[in-house]
Amino acid sequence: MNDTAAMTIKQTAEEFARARERHDWREIAGEWFEAPVRRWIGTLDADGEPEDDTGDAITLAVGMREFLSLRDVMLVAAICGERTDFTADRAIDFLRRPMIRNNVRWMENMLTETFHGSQAPDRQRCMKAVDLLLALIDRLDGEDDGWQAQPYATVAYILWWLGDERALPMAVRALACDEGCSLAIIVASAIRAGIHPDRTNAE
Repeated sequence: MNDTAAMTIKQTAEEFARARERHDWREIAGEWFEAPVRRWIGTLDADGEPEDDTGDAITLAVGMREFLSLRDVMLVAAICGERTDFTADRAIDFLRRPMIRNNVRWMENMLTETFHGSQAPDRQRCMKAVDLLLALIDRLDGEDDGWQAQPYATVAYILWWLGDERALPMAVRALACDEGCSLAIIVASAIRAGIHPDRTNAE
């Protein structure tokens, strides 16, 4: 893989498409996404202000559009990262093998148990993820709007999780970029139906 910091998202996507023709997903996940995902998790774990990395932003934007398992890993790293059953190694295993039964169950349990739990999310961690995703979106300004849909939808989901009223506008932005963005549809539909995580319903 070339240095994505010096490449446009279109060039990166074209290189990624060629890689998909030559390698299976586990190889691609390792070569393209493992290091950026580990840095993403490490940044969320660390104290202080997050660092914005152009190369990682472009790589992750391509991956979030092409493979929803990458988007899901980035999402749970933000909203479930403080759980003892969330580790970087476990997240990478899900990224490499998203359809394995144990990994599917792990992801479902992470989201379901946190949705129905009473423990408040780590707001600082969640907002750090939001800031990083918005910085990623800024780097895509002027590109095909479709690249911004999944980052906007992920921001919308995190804000909805926090009970933040900015969630719906972010979901609408995602749908403006891609009207078929399923995560944005879920968030917008949930908000309009008055559905929120159990913890926020109780507040």
